[in-house]
Amino acid sequence: VNYFWTFGDGTNGTAINPLHMYPTIPGSYIATQYAYSSFGCVDSASRIILIKDEYNLYVPSAFTPGGNDNINNTFRPIGYQLNNYS
Repeated sequence: VNYFWTFGDGTNGTAINPLHMYPTIPGSYIATQYAYSSFGCVDSASRIILIKDEYNLYVPSAFTPGGNDNINNTFRPIGYQLNNYS
């Protein structure tokens, strides 16, 4: 009849099916659900949640140099957390 969640990042919740946003810091978190019955019984289940580092890279397949719209005038990769490329 009752639920309690620990999400492994210092937060918790009591919803049956909670939505939880983990930090953007890569790492692993142990999420545990505790379920309580009306008879006082309790059970639990745990899972490891792995947050991976995010890397995105977009490389255009064409470009339009000298266009009047100033869109896609240069050929260059665009990336999230992209430090260097060659």
